[in-house]
This record gives sequence, C-alpha cells and structure tokens, in this order.
Amino acid sequence: MRQVLVTLSHGLQSSESKLYHVKLRELNGFDEQFLESIKNELPAFLQTTELLKKTTLFESEMTKIQKDELFKTLTIGDRICLLLNLRKITFGNSLSCIMTCDSCKEKASFELDIDSLLNLGTKQIKTENYLIHTKNFSLKIRPLTVLDQESILSYSDKRNFKEKPTDQLIRSCIVSSKPNLSDSSLPQEIIDAVNPKLNEIDPMADIILDLKCPACDHSLQTPFEIENFVLREIYSQISSLEKEIHWLAFNYNWSEKNILNLPIQKRHRYIELINETLSGE
Repeated sequence: MRQVLVTLSHGLQSSESKLYHVKLRELNGFDEQFLESIKNELPAFLQTTELLKKTTLFESEMTKIQKDELFKTLTIGDRICLLLNLRKITFGNSLSCIMTCDSCKEKASFELDIDSLLNLGTKQIKTENYLIHTKNFSLKIRPLTVLDQESILSYSDKRNFKEKPTDQLIRSCIVSSKPNLSDSSLPQEIIDAVNPKLNEIDPMADIILDLKCPACDHSLQTPFEIENFVLREIYSQISSLEKEIHWLAFNYNWSEKNILNLPIQKRHRYIELINETLSGE
C-alpha cells in the first residue's frame, strides 16, 4: 500500500511537541465504507478530518481520545494539504473539474495539478501568533483550527447568535486585543484586517483558482472547495463497491475483508484484468 510523507506548515500539537511530518496511506474499501457511514451526519470539514484520522500513520500507537485531541489542533490549511496528498496517492496528481464562466456562461473543463496546489503552503512555520495593527486595535492572532470550526457548530452563547459564523471564526482566532474586544459584533476594521492575514499565514485554507475561459478568454477567479470536490469523487465510486466486492469474490474466491483491504486503485485494476480476460483481450 502506497504511503507519502507530508510536511505540515503549522503542525499537529501533541502534549509533548509539535509534529511537522506525518505519513499518509492511500484509501481502501474500509475507508469508503466508513465515509459512507458518516456522510449524512457530519459537515464536509469533519468528514475530511475523520477520514484523515484513519489514514494518518503515527510511529507510536494512539488512543482514539489522543488522536481526537491531536487533530483538533490541525489548521484548515494543513487539513487541505493532507487531503490533497491523500487524493494524490489514491487517485493521481491530476484533477478534472468543470467551471461555468461568469462572462459567457459557457461550461469549460479544466485540468488541475495537485503538486501546483500543494506549492501554496509546504513551508514549516514556527511562529505561534501574528501581530496586526489597525487604526484602533493591536491584535495577536493565530491560524484557524479544526477546533475553531467545531466550536462554531456547537456555539450556544445567545449573546452572539446575531454574529455571522465567519465573524465568530475571526473572533476565535484572536489571541489578544488592545483594547479588549466587546461581546458585541466585531468592528469592521478588525474583520478587514484579520481576513487577509489569515490567508497569508495559512494560504491553503482558502484556495483561489486563476483560470482563463477557453471560449471567451475571460479571466476567472474562483474559490476551489477541495474538500467537497474530493468527497464527491469518493462518493461517486462507493455506489459500485458492493458489485466490485461481489465480482472479485466470485472470480478470485477472496473474502470480503481481503477485498476491502485492497487500495482502491488496485481493486479497480483487478476488476479491469478480470473483464479483459473474460472479453478475450
């Protein structure tokens, strides 16, 4: 089974140290079944997080609680980095997507390169907090993490129900402020200052594609929701998983467990070989 060593920009914070290098293994049938089981229970970012917990390899054994706590410290950009690497070793380096031009309204197909996307954020960053100065405030901020996103889902403080989720996220990444922030809505000057700084310190958290429409030559700038993209790719194949298990078991007399343990691409290759043999190729 293929593995890849991934360098994280901000790292995973354990009780003892930070982990900047982790190994990932490619997806197998058990991972597909697991993802299908949580499809309707969790938002995309948590589905991704749970999938990464299963496919990330550590030198020493961890309990579920230890792994849960570790992954709460994962920044959004590092999570995207891990997912892109997972997608690369499972399905390959090329991504095919269809975009609609906002000028001519024509749909166009684009080929994206995962390695190019990964170049946005492969540098280790040792800095914990970052300074921002606005007209009226001096702030220390940190990158947004899985825990910050989880907290928004379970937020129960009625005083802040009128605050937008995006503004709540911004508030959660502010380590300190001079003067102190009030409990009311964040001042616009803080929102305007923090958003670009978050993009700077964790660039893979919000990937923007620069494309050109082949029909009208119009330049397109569009957000790329990589988590939804990769999850849809996996879900599109899960529907045929039972048939694939049946076909391999019928022809090779393998157990369901052995078939599910196969990497996805290897399973597909065996099915191709069976079909080629039966067709006389």
